[in-house]
Amino acid sequence: MTNTELITIAAILIGPIFAVLISLWLTNKKQERDQKLVVLRMLLSTRHLPADPGFSVAINLVPVEFSSSRPVMSAYKEFIRAVQDPAAADPNAPPLQSTSAKTTKLIFEIVRHLGFEILESDIQHAGYAAAGFVDRDNLLLDSQRATKNIADILWIQTRLLAGESWDSIQSSPVPNIESPPEEKGKKKK
Repeated sequence: MTNTELITIAAILIGPIFAVLISLWLTNKKQERDQKLVVLRMLLSTRHLPADPGFSVAINLVPVEFSSSRPVMSAYKEFIRAVQDPAAADPNAPPLQSTSAKTTKLIFEIVRHLGFEILESDIQHAGYAAAGFVDRDNLLLDSQRATKNIADILWIQTRLLAGESWDSIQSSPVPNIESPPEEKGKKKK
C-alpha cells in the first residue's frame, strides 16, 4: 500500500468522525446561545413588571445559563443584594430606583455577553407595558390583599358570633386553623 492510499483510507475513516464531532459541537453552542436568548427575552419583556412570574423565572435562570460570564454573574449578585436589602445596595437612592438600576445593569451585561449593541440607557427607558396590563396587575394584587382582609374579618366575626369577647379575640389575633378530623377508614397521606 502506498502513502497516498493510506492517506485516502485515513481520510475516509477520520473525515466523517471529525465532521460529526464538529457538528455536535456547533449544535451544542447554538443550543447554549438559544437558552441564553430565552432568558434575555424574558428579562427584556418583563423588566418593567418585576412582579411578573416570568421575570422571577428569568432571574433564577441567570446563574444556570451565564455561570461562565463574570460580568453577568457580578451584576446578578449586585441585583440579588439590591432586592434582598435595597438600603444597603445604595443608601442614597430610593429602594425601587436602586433595584431598577441593578436590573438594568444585569440585562445590559447579558446583552453585552451575547454580542448585541444595545445601550444601557435604552434598556432602562425604552420599554413598553400597556397601561391596562399594569392596571390589571395592580387590581389583582389589591384583590389578593382584600381577600386576606376579608378572611381575617370573617374569622373575627365567627369568633364574636360564637360568644367570645373582644378582649379574648385580641389576645390571640392569629387564626388557629385546625385540620379537620380524619374520617374513619381513610388512610393518612
